[in-house]
Amino acid sequence: MKIYFLSLVLLLGLYPQTVTAQNQFSYISDCRFVDLKDLVGYGFFPGFIEVPNAKERALEPGEYTFGFSKNNLYVKGEEIAGVYNVQEISDENYGYKAKLVNARDARNQGHLKIILNQYFEAEALIFKKSPDAKELIFYQAVIPSIKQKKEKAYFTDWGQLEIREPDSLWGQTFTPFFRFYQDDLIQERLNIEDNTHITFEVDTLIDKRLKTKKRKYLDENNEEQIAIDSTYKSKTTLIKKIVENSVRLNEEGKKEVYKKEYIITGMVEYVDETAGTSDEKYRWEFKTKDQIEISLFLSKDKKMSSINIGNHRYWVRGF
Repeated sequence: MKIYFLSLVLLLGLYPQTVTAQNQFSYISDCRFVDLKDLVGYGFFPGFIEVPNAKERALEPGEYTFGFSKNNLYVKGEEIAGVYNVQEISDENYGYKAKLVNARDARNQGHLKIILNQYFEAEALIFKKSPDAKELIFYQAVIPSIKQKKEKAYFTDWGQLEIREPDSLWGQTFTPFFRFYQDDLIQERLNIEDNTHITFEVDTLIDKRLKTKKRKYLDENNEEQIAIDSTYKSKTTLIKKIVENSVRLNEEGKKEVYKKEYIITGMVEYVDETAGTSDEKYRWEFKTKDQIEISLFLSKDKKMSSINIGNHRYWVRGF
């Protein structure tokens, strides 16, 4: 189960510096909200707005945004922008309902309803700012079919990457769908243009060393001579490494390649015997040369779900 955290910085539009940033909508199929905890930190970027007794209209990407922290709902958009304290989030037959109090005026109490479909995907948000305000209905966008097909072929899906034994990991490539910045408490939906992928590589290092040995012998005049024999001895070492690759925007707004290699020196497996069928049962904790924490998570049937690399947590699509 994914649990995300979203800072106010994210909702004000200062997103992680990736190529695509957040210049797009959040799509219905992006995430499933099986548990209300899955709302924490998720950013909604709806595609349409409907005001009662008025015509529905399309939105610009990021024109309105909604996102939860542990205690607040951060809202961006004309006439409703602000920080709202979340009193409680309850399960409803349509999905979830968050009861809200305006952080600047406790008399203004409202709500946000999250409307889920049968697959636990969010189709719509119904927002009421205060008791006297009208309910605004925001609809999530449907991912375009062309984009959906491209992403299905590109990203690693839940259940796609099976790793039965640690040795079968090397040579694999993992293309994540979500990235979570653990220090900044920001989650990010990745795109093909971000070129983010994790590779598990093995390099072969051949160390050739010259060995010399002196020996004595008698020449044709029966005089003792010294000869030096030279031989090369080779030592082959396999270097295992995990490589983090991405394309980001620098402070000047230009694309730059981000690549970091972590040399692996060991691995320990931990097993959660209480894990359910779709939970993360196995955790492979890697020891690295530079002491960076790396953990790979697998389901009960050894299907990869996520990997933690230092400050970053990466998830497969559909988990």
